[in-house]
Amino acid sequence: MDSKGPGNFSPDGDASIVSTNWRSWVEEFEAFSDSKGIFNLDGEGNVNMRAQRKALLLYHAGARVREIYGMLAATDRDNYNGFETNETFQRHVFRKMVQLENETVSQYCARLRKAGGNGCNYHNVNDQIRDQIVEYCISDVLRKHLMEEGNALTFERTLVLASTHESVESRFREMSSRPLLNRVSDNRPGTNRSSNGFRGSRTGLDREQNDEDSSDRPDAGNVSQNPDRFAFTLNSINKVGLHRAVVQVGGVDVKFILDSGADCNVIDKPTWETLKKGGIVVKKSERSGPKIYSYTSQKPLSVIGQFWAEVHCSGNGEMAKNTKFLVIDSVAEALLGIKTCTELGLISIFTNLVIEEGAAWKSKFPKLFSEGIGKVDGEITLFIDHTVVPVAQP
Repeated sequence: MDSKGPGNFSPDGDASIVSTNWRSWVEEFEAFSDSKGIFNLDGEGNVNMRAQRKALLLYHAGARVREIYGMLAATDRDNYNGFETNETFQRHVFRKMVQLENETVSQYCARLRKAGGNGCNYHNVNDQIRDQIVEYCISDVLRKHLMEEGNALTFERTLVLASTHESVESRFREMSSRPLLNRVSDNRPGTNRSSNGFRGSRTGLDREQNDEDSSDRPDAGNVSQNPDRFAFTLNSINKVGLHRAVVQVGGVDVKFILDSGADCNVIDKPTWETLKKGGIVVKKSERSGPKIYSYTSQKPLSVIGQFWAEVHCSGNGEMAKNTKFLVIDSVAEALLGIKTCTELGLISIFTNLVIEEGAAWKSKFPKLFSEGIGKVDGEITLFIDHTVVPVAQP
């Protein structure tokens, strides 16, 4: 023990830990006081020594303990070890407890209940825990929901709302972490290196490909010589409003985003594993594929392989034979490109309609479509808000 004393005591933190630490601190202080000849002895003749011992305790314990000492009832101020079981002290510790990072409300509640039964002597500890959760829970959104309940908010209702909120937040974070792939026009020449771990399914595709379409098979160990024709943008938010459809890939249902701007079909590694478990029938597979770049990125996404399979649309009975899919080593929603969407009748493009309507307008207003560039008499002003930052959209 340091001859200068035990040092300051911190009354902040978990109530059970604080109580344990206080008992240890008091034992050390008692040994220190005894070594100085300042004893805690009963009797009228020892009043001054006990007062000196109390003053020494308050000095060594520090400013925070002296602050709590000032809140104690007068009858408790003469007993220096009264802090250990003092109701005011224990309630002070209880009120300082806040929800910790990565701690659920249920876990926070358990800590509060332990502290509330540790000398606080609350008449209704559940109400105290409820109020503490409202005051010191981490989520402001949850706090708002709890306060909206008003007088109807019970301890049980608090736990139900907290559990629901945490479940929704967890699901939202999971959905937000799944990137979407949408095309951005950009072509980058080159070839992709072989990726490990890409295998087929029940058609004997533990090799790089099966015997079907063997004329298209690259030499063993070589990579595919596909050019890098595809570029995508990865978005971290699971956007709504995109068109989706369920189609069969090699006999297994998959939900795709229909992207009229993408010129390839892409699935992620978890979806590929699901397809294999579902018994997908593929025509050919390779442990390679073209490079795919995120928008404005110079680093390609990791393409672990590609495969070919028949695709069926149960909604209209259309089929696309020998359709190629790229598999990326990531987590993303499956994407169906324009070529396959058109073959399956999921997307239609009407170009003749524009031409025919243009001809009709030209016939109706020939002066407006005469040779030369048209103009408007006088001047016009274009109002532009230069404070608006321009953004690029796929």
